Amino acid sequence: MAAPLQSSGPFADNDNKYGGFISFGKKVFSWTDKVYITVVAPDHNFDSRAIDTIGDTQYNTVKISTRESTLKEYKLVETGPNTGIFKGEVTLIGFNHDADGDARTGSGQGGYDNPQRTSGGNGPTGGYIAADREDGITVSFEYTDGYTIVNSAIIRWNVGEVQWLEPTYSSPGTGVVRVVEPDMNLNPESLDSFEIDVWSESDPVGVTLAVIESSESSGIFVGTVTFTTTDKSSGHNLRAVKGDVITASYEDNTLPAPYTAADNQDITSQAQIGAMMAPLERVDVSDLRIIAGLGTDVGNIISTGQQVQITSALTNEQSRDQKFVYIIMVNEQDGDVVVSLSWIMGDLQAGQTFNAATSWQPQAPGTYVINAFVWESIAKPNALAPPSKITVVVN
Repeated sequence: MAAPLQSSGPFADNDNKYGGFISFGKKVFSWTDKVYITVVAPDHNFDSRAIDTIGDTQYNTVKISTRESTLKEYKLVETGPNTGIFKGEVTLIGFNHDADGDARTGSGQGGYDNPQRTSGGNGPTGGYIAADREDGITVSFEYTDGYTIVNSAIIRWNVGEVQWLEPTYSSPGTGVVRVVEPDMNLNPESLDSFEIDVWSESDPVGVTLAVIESSESSGIFVGTVTFTTTDKSSGHNLRAVKGDVITASYEDNTLPAPYTAADNQDITSQAQIGAMMAPLERVDVSDLRIIAGLGTDVGNIISTGQQVQITSALTNEQSRDQKFVYIIMVNEQDGDVVVSLSWIMGDLQAGQTFNAATSWQPQAPGTYVINAFVWESIAKPNALAPPSKITVVVN
């Protein structure tokens, strides 16, 4: 029987007649979380001098359900004499899945990373129940004959997040990476860990960095990398020099719907070694103009069919090398029609000035706008400088 994803029934959160309700402490869980259950049931505080229990008989039973499994007659224990508050816990065990994308880790040929456990248990602790990636957990308690209180919570995967704790670091020095990934809290009773990739522009291969959970069941993982300017990258030591962009990345294999269980996505974060330079100040673009023949400046009036060069001076304002793509787009002035699109790619050394040029041969008279862009690459259209433009008349 499918578990509802939201509280249902007249006594879902609070039974006005009996004062009973069920709480989990939160509304959303990941696939391998521990679920803490609280049932407030004053009428089941039968002995004010003793600690009572509920749920473990065929009468006044507690039932825990997901779409994958059901635990019946699950015992909960009163928090103390005469409280009328009953607690227990159950651990979600997920399903067979390679969460870190590495078949060499985990169990079985599929590299299953979640602990291989079987649904079962009688409570109040030590219970396990299977759960899917898009699921729900429902707890019901037969408060009295004819009245049942119910509450539900959502079970789902999450899109993770990786962060450098600082925008800039020094080399030599150390940097801290934090990964927020509840789905990698695979065992809520221990500190989990997994590996991410860290690299720099000086060493694009980089190193593998172990990130370790900050506390049991936190889903927050931390790793420290040491930057060096002289040694080769190895272990947790990464070669990185002033001006380098450093990148931390991991493959998220536990994505929520509409992704499927087979999908994955690279989650990345970047910081910089040395003082941070504004992205649009990395390359200076100047002297956008049109030349013909042997470098003759023709101003802003040319002829139909005339072969010209559109050129700019590109200066790398950084203390490191910079890949770039110089893009020229020619539009009709009175519309969005692109009549020419061309580009060149290259590398600018630190401080280098380069005269970039692309050719254009206008086919019809009119007024045109020439737009110049400098990006990191076609695949990574990060602007390195503000766009610039000039207007030209074709006779």
